[in-house]
Amino acid sequence: MKGIGELWMFINAIKYIAKTIQGDFGFYFTFDKGLNIIRADNSSGKSTVISSIYYALGLEEIIGGRGLKTLNSALKDSFKVNGNDVKVISSKVFIEIGKSNGEFFTSCRHITSDSVDTKLFKVYMNEHLSKNTDLIGEPIFKFIHDAGGANSENGFHLFLEKFLGLELPEVLTNKGDVTKLYLQCIFASMFIEQKRGWTDYIANTPYYAIRDAKKKVVEYVLNLDTFKSEFEKEKLKSEFTTLITEWKSLINEIKFIANSKFLSFNERIVTPSEYKGLVSLSKSIDGTHVTLSDYKKNLLIESREIKSSLESEIEPTSEEITAEITIQTEKIEAINFNLVSLVQDKILKKHESVAISKLEKEISEDIKKTKSLVKLKKFGAEINIHSANDFCPVCSQKIDDNLVLIGKPVLSMDVEDNILYLETQKKMLNSQSNAISKEIEIMGRRELQLRNQFSMERRLLTSLKEDIKENRNIIRYLISKQVNIDSELESLNSTESSIKEIEQALNSLSAKIKENREKWDNLPSGDYSSADIEKIMLFAKLFRSNASSFDYSSADIEDIEINAASLLPTLEKVELREIIDVKNESSASDFVRLIWAYIIALYQAKKYSTGNNHIGVLIFDEPGQHSMSIESQRSLLNILSHENNLQSIVAASFDESENNFITTTRGLEFKYINWDGKVISSI
Repeated sequence: MKGIGELWMFINAIKYIAKTIQGDFGFYFTFDKGLNIIRADNSSGKSTVISSIYYALGLEEIIGGRGLKTLNSALKDSFKVNGNDVKVISSKVFIEIGKSNGEFFTSCRHITSDSVDTKLFKVYMNEHLSKNTDLIGEPIFKFIHDAGGANSENGFHLFLEKFLGLELPEVLTNKGDVTKLYLQCIFASMFIEQKRGWTDYIANTPYYAIRDAKKKVVEYVLNLDTFKSEFEKEKLKSEFTTLITEWKSLINEIKFIANSKFLSFNERIVTPSEYKGLVSLSKSIDGTHVTLSDYKKNLLIESREIKSSLESEIEPTSEEITAEITIQTEKIEAINFNLVSLVQDKILKKHESVAISKLEKEISEDIKKTKSLVKLKKFGAEINIHSANDFCPVCSQKIDDNLVLIGKPVLSMDVEDNILYLETQKKMLNSQSNAISKEIEIMGRRELQLRNQFSMERRLLTSLKEDIKENRNIIRYLISKQVNIDSELESLNSTESSIKEIEQALNSLSAKIKENREKWDNLPSGDYSSADIEKIMLFAKLFRSNASSFDYSSADIEDIEINAASLLPTLEKVELREIIDVKNESSASDFVRLIWAYIIALYQAKKYSTGNNHIGVLIFDEPGQHSMSIESQRSLLNILSHENNLQSIVAASFDESENNFITTTRGLEFKYINWDGKVISSI
């Protein structure tokens, strides 16, 4: 997988313009390529500036949704000026993005407009904001948040992906489908917002149903070889499961076709590896199995004998007629027995189908409720309702991040894992439901065939009995039997034709399964290549070094490892976030230190690794969570300021203390961004 190597991105400038009855208002800031500190009091507009950057890049899903709902009212509705509300008539945001090779673009996205959709971007391939030049030339029009936005040539995110020199890979979804590792996921590991960003490693990864999304992001940023091999493994697994399902379906179809004709089926071909390209069918005659070919020959012989009997004048004895009646009666009873058994089996299958449908419905409701729980906790944290303290505002019961079965000793799953598990169960049930529906359909066809055969044999028996009753020879019966033999031969020929079509499909499937297994055998046997192991070890070393610099103290740093299965920090195989008591203030701040260490280490690995895919920008909105010590915050800013080729933007209030700010930043080089009052002002 090709990485972007020595290229990196930086944000040159951001500009917001709002048209009002009182004139134009807004803000405009430029950024340096190193450390930038946005300092302002709480509620004065720091997060407004940061959210405008997200919105200008079409990355607002990182902060909780799409479009205007992620922006505060000051950017789209109204804002305060000298204590008075000023209504926004129209508004838009501009951003200027540069790249280390000297390329730039300036884009414009509307926020409030009567004529321009918020999904539309105007892109100018030059640096207009920082040079204070007019937006001259024809713009390139792009779009987002619509079908094809990430893959279409007219999609803004594909444009941004190509501009940055990224090659975003395909990954598997929870349903086994293939999708793109979207740009929003990558940026979620670099742009950390205030409200939820400090609650977990890469907390704000948007949900696109990508399997192990956070792990995939880390694998991609670190440019691990296993990324490609894991994808191939998962793809081959999914393909193999599909092929085997198709194989079993065809085998079942052969079985039903054979059973409907009272034929036996050679079970040895069920295993694809043993398939020889020939389906063997046989018929049981008086307890002895004869091949279908021999059975057809016997029917032809019997047909000739009937014709001979019809042409002769020799009448059968009463004993022969009675014996024929007995044989015919036993045949009818056998058909009736099979018919009754089939009907009973079909009823059971229908009951099974109903039960599975009920389970599917229940799981769908569980998924819906669980997703609502995620929203409830998120919204509770944002609007400060009772559930912000982990209690449901409806029933006042405690809400836990871990969904476990009460009273049962099972491993707990976090909400996202629970959703994934439920969706996997739903997919499995859906597959079973489809298979059962097909079985019921085939049973229905077989039932119809048996009923037709039952009627036909009953007519033959009736003909026999009527011939005896009328004291005649059995001409009527023989004629009817001749017709039946001709009909059965025609039906068997049709059956053979159907079986041959299935044989061709089995041959094709067998070849595909063999090819799939050969590809699987050629994949690397281990999870990681030697180069991957070196990168993970380096990442772990950088992470531990950062954690030490930030005075992490909840565990012995030297014992912390990066778990290969999750690529998350662990201590004695337990994820560190599970060890920390987030209700304890000092413990919670220690976890934030781990997040700092983790996010920064992802970038630092770029200095030592060929093809690392980090874009070279970090945004930290209020990183000093949970009463973080001044010493730790200073260490954070110190590391950021000394990283070459890294642009960092840190928005912080420093507890609204001038002394805290001076102490934290003394001796550091940074671009200082500050304003008096509210950030939106007359321009």
